[in-house]
Amino acid sequence: MRMVETYVEHLVAELTDADRTEDGAFILPTRARPVLDVVPGPAGTTLRVRVRAAVVHDAEATAEVLAALNDANGWLPYGRLYLDGGTVVVEETIAGAWIDFDPLRNAVYFVDWAACWFGQELAAAAGGRPAVVPEEDTTGQHGAATGDVAPDGHADPHAPPGRDPGNTQVALAIDDGPTAAGGAPDPAGPERAAAANVAGYL
Repeated sequence: MRMVETYVEHLVAELTDADRTEDGAFILPTRARPVLDVVPGPAGTTLRVRVRAAVVHDAEATAEVLAALNDANGWLPYGRLYLDGGTVVVEETIAGAWIDFDPLRNAVYFVDWAACWFGQELAAAAGGRPAVVPEEDTTGQHGAATGDVAPDGHADPHAPPGRDPGNTQVALAIDDGPTAAGGAPDPAGPERAAAANVAGYL
């Protein structure tokens, strides 16, 4: 687990003010991954990955869109979307035995895809802007430009051209609280700002 903690510390240490957007979030290039924190959990260690999906201006409309997306598409078995101020956050949590099964690739795969896909719809419906800007993908493979594929090693069937998270710059909201870079978990956690939690299966 120390390997993951070191990875997070190295990633955060590489970021500078030049990597920040106007609203203070970091823009990570494709070669980096949006790993936010590693916190202790009841089953040992919990890896929590969070990225901004969209910056919105209408919280009520956003909550309606989140509910509609849940009804139409379902969601991750261990993930959720929630509203944090004016930002819709995508979070994926992996605990216990899954930590030993390439947690970075699995968690980032799901969160990248969700942030890229849902961020567009949320921003458009709620009068904001997407925080994830997809680049053109002519291969149809998930992350083909960076060598990333779906967790099973095959091309990602959910990533149509132009919406490939592997070829995307991801806006990452850095948590300045005690959970940042593998610190102790924040007792309040993201629940303090949650406006919507959705469950199901993507």
